[in-house]
Amino acid sequence: MEKVSRSVWPDVGWFGICLVVVMSVRTYLTRFSSLPAPHTISLDYPQLLVETAHVVDVEDQQEDDDKASAAAKAYLQPLVRNKDRTLDRNYDIVQTSENDLLNHAERVFQGIEVPRSLHNRRLVSASDVRVSHRSPSTLNQHQSEEEKNKAQLLRRLLTVPTTTCKRLVRVGGRSCLGAYDGSKLVCFDADVRLQPLRCLIYSFGVGNDFSFDERMQDFGCEVHSFDHDQDHENYDYRVGPFVFFHKARIGINNGYISYCERNSSLCEFPLRYQTMADIRRSLGHDTRRVNYLKMDIEGQEWKVIRQVLLHTHVLDTVSQLSLEVHLDDLRDTTLEGQRAAIADYLAVVRGLTALGFKLITYEENELNPQYETVDGVQLSLYAELLFIRRHYT
Repeated sequence: MEKVSRSVWPDVGWFGICLVVVMSVRTYLTRFSSLPAPHTISLDYPQLLVETAHVVDVEDQQEDDDKASAAAKAYLQPLVRNKDRTLDRNYDIVQTSENDLLNHAERVFQGIEVPRSLHNRRLVSASDVRVSHRSPSTLNQHQSEEEKNKAQLLRRLLTVPTTTCKRLVRVGGRSCLGAYDGSKLVCFDADVRLQPLRCLIYSFGVGNDFSFDERMQDFGCEVHSFDHDQDHENYDYRVGPFVFFHKARIGINNGYISYCERNSSLCEFPLRYQTMADIRRSLGHDTRRVNYLKMDIEGQEWKVIRQVLLHTHVLDTVSQLSLEVHLDDLRDTTLEGQRAAIADYLAVVRGLTALGFKLITYEENELNPQYETVDGVQLSLYAELLFIRRHYT
């Protein structure tokens, strides 16, 4: 009897283990049998298959539509490639046009909300995703805030100095109606000083006033002045011992241009334009540093600086940049046109900032103060700015 009982207990132990295994397998199979059968999600509706393990937290990106759209496209790309196959055994996606799919995803993801309670689940069906499309008024409000921020940023970059100059001197100019016109500010701090007999100055847009140019030669600088219209035909090449006048305007192309539509008298006198690269090449200045660059070219400064930034290295050597800025494009009669102008201006100013230029001074035009308001932000159309780069000693 004792022998029999000893042989039974091991059998009972193995039986218990097998029973536990069988019950576990049954529970596992029962759980998966409750999953829905393979089905199709039509993207004609605002529903989207979302695998939360591969989707960034969209709730935190509601304010950045570009990132949300990029996330949608990044997630859906592999689905597009396998759109004819069953995904994860339980979901299939039917869409014949990849562009339609991605465009739809871009629209959906801009308003999608994934409940945080579902973040730990590996697979979420479209029924688990709440799509709360923002109304047109909400989208417009969001866009308006972004555009207002751009206008505010432009105003700050153009008006708020980011460095100082201990030895700031006003040079040249003449009194007109109680205000000085034609004068420019020059910083004489040691790290950006103009070294006599070595400093080179380009002065674009002199009009009929050479007072700044002539005064700068007194500091021992070589000055090259540029402008061109009918009045300049009688000007001599050598205005002073170290001031050289060139009958040309700086532009984005070389050649002659007639402005018949502005003034019929100009039809008979085309204006000569030269690019910065052509000017430096013709003067033999390809390797020379321009210490001080002055531009007063009636609104063309934005196009010219953009070209100089993109196609030359001239500004890499400039230590002081004096600009008379004209924001006339803000006079556009459409809000879209005004916003486009602000984007263009911002691109140029950011390019200067990237090169290390810092704003020293901002002065609104006293003789002709004019303003435009864009997205609730008032901007002065005309102002004098001085930027410096503190890289040179």
